[in-house]
Amino acid sequence: MANKNKIKKLTIAFSVLLLIVIIVKLLGTNKKESTFESQIIDINTNEINNISIYPKSAPESPIELIKKGEEWILSKDNKKFAADIDAAKNILAEIDKMEAKRVISNSKKKWKKYELTDSLATKVVLSKGKDILLELYVGKFSYSQPKGGNPYAQRQISITSYVRKNKDDRIFAVDGMASMIFNREFSFYRNKNIISSDKNKWNEIQFNYQDSTFVLSKKDNKWNINGTETDSTLTINYLNSLQNTESPDFYEGVIAKQQPHFSLKINGTDMKPLKVEAFKVDSAKYLIKSSQNPDATFEDKDANIVKSLFISKQSLFKEEEK
Repeated sequence: MANKNKIKKLTIAFSVLLLIVIIVKLLGTNKKESTFESQIIDINTNEINNISIYPKSAPESPIELIKKGEEWILSKDNKKFAADIDAAKNILAEIDKMEAKRVISNSKKKWKKYELTDSLATKVVLSKGKDILLELYVGKFSYSQPKGGNPYAQRQISITSYVRKNKDDRIFAVDGMASMIFNREFSFYRNKNIISSDKNKWNEIQFNYQDSTFVLSKKDNKWNINGTETDSTLTINYLNSLQNTESPDFYEGVIAKQQPHFSLKINGTDMKPLKVEAFKVDSAKYLIKSSQNPDATFEDKDANIVKSLFISKQSLFKEEEK
């Protein structure tokens, strides 16, 4: 009889413990479901083919990046230009890695404080065709330095941006300078390339100036002018700088009808001929056109680009060879 009572008590005790475990698990599950999740954006950025940015400085004039194949087209106020592919990729990369550090507020009453109202925020809309996948509002940013530690050691500054999603009152704090990345001038998104080409494909560069012409040719992997081999170091240095020439300074006017003051044409293997022309405005200022980026005209105010592109043939020889 005593054994039966003992077994009965153990059964009751086990049942109570089991009930406690179940209750704890249920409470834990509810708690887990209510805990903060850092992932606030759940889209496949590889599917995005349209990025619309409504800058807080001019929300009525959005900047649109449209993907066509592997290229991006930039559109604003019914004008279209070649876009900087890296700029579009950087936007998508920033969205891809965006995670919340914490929720600042669940109330829209705080939107103004963090510059997240419709009038204060930069609005970013990501679409796949006609389907909007994300509407993100980007507000202000703040920065802070970690406290404590060695006062003489260099301490990394922590930068936080504040964002919210459409139809969501919550304000999220995220790492990084999202507010600066998404709030750029229109020209930042334009294709800045004058020359973007692989020098190893080149076999001839024709230089045409108003007072002279010459041709830099490659034969048996050696460069020469009129059969005279140029200095290899000087030539390679020039070609290295030439193959990646760009400028952020765009000219929006029309070039007066005139012959170019300087021009060069690059011919090569497995590539289209590439031509660059410089038109003289005054003693120091030139306007530059490139066949590789025909939508753009570049303004060279101090002739620095002209000096780097349109060299003299003497500059490719050592002093004693000139």
